[in-house]
Amino acid sequence: DRKFEKEHEILKYGEDPNEIEGEICSLKSEVGRLISALEIAESKYQEEQIQSTVQIKNAYELMEQIKSESGQKQCELEAELQRKKTDIEELKANLMDKETELQGIMEENDNLNSKLEKSMSSQNEHGLKKELKRLEQCVDELKADMMDKETTLQ
Repeated sequence: DRKFEKEHEILKYGEDPNEIEGEICSLKSEVGRLISALEIAESKYQEEQIQSTVQIKNAYELMEQIKSESGQKQCELEAELQRKKTDIEELKANLMDKETELQGIMEENDNLNSKLEKSMSSQNEHGLKKELKRLEQCVDELKADMMDKETTLQ
């Protein structure tokens, strides 16, 4: 409608119909070129949309894969942590057993030291008693000798 109105106005003002037709052809070719450019732009837009959709899909797939691997790694780490906790508990139990055993050995060592001291004391006492007897015999011999000398002296 607008074209016809413009043509009507152009004809009204007395312009040449050939010129008008030339302009119309020129405008039609420009419209065709613009439509073609628009179609190309729409095509590119659709391709970009498709590429964008594919990239988003790939990103989501990658994210899911990473999430899955992360969950699996987390499970492995939790299992390893549990094993380590169990190992620690076993080592603590072993340590307690060793401490108890060491305590028993220390008590036995104290008892043996005590017996050794008594034994040494007893040996020393026995040795001293022997020495005392020997000395008493020497004293008795010296007394007897002295009595003999006194008798001889008198």
